[in-house]
Amino acid sequence: MSQRPLNQTEYDCFMYLHTLRDSGVVNMFGATPYLVRDMDIDQPTARRILSLWMAHFNEQCKYDHLMVDA
Repeated sequence: MSQRPLNQTEYDCFMYLHTLRDSGVVNMFGATPYLVRDMDIDQPTARRILSLWMAHFNEQCKYDHLMVDA
């Protein structure tokens, strides 16, 4: 595993997902359509970002780097 910084789209989506989670509007496993609709990204990208967010979620909303497979 290695670390890399989030790109701007990932960071924006992570902040959006954190807000969405706090709102309680949706179970986060169903958040992909919200990302597609509100963040103007395609479905495969939304799934990838949602998966990354779930793997890196923290209550403090600190998302500086991602642990990724090298």
